[in-house]
Amino acid sequence: MSTSVAALVAATAITLTYLFCVRPMMAGRGRQRGFGSDDAKIAELREELRELRAYVSSRGQPPEA
Repeated sequence: MSTSVAALVAATAITLTYLFCVRPMMAGRGRQRGFGSDDAKIAELREELRELRAYVSSRGQPPEA
């Protein structure tokens, strides 16, 4: 393999690694998609916690899981 072909293969590998691995991870773009935002999950969990606390204060015991 000639030096120019090896350099071309290496440059291609570096470019593809940057485009598909490095760049999406920068600036928070590497988050999983399709599972909702973190803010929505936090809001849902806070609501569930509020409901459980209200139940405990009114009944004295949490519901059985």
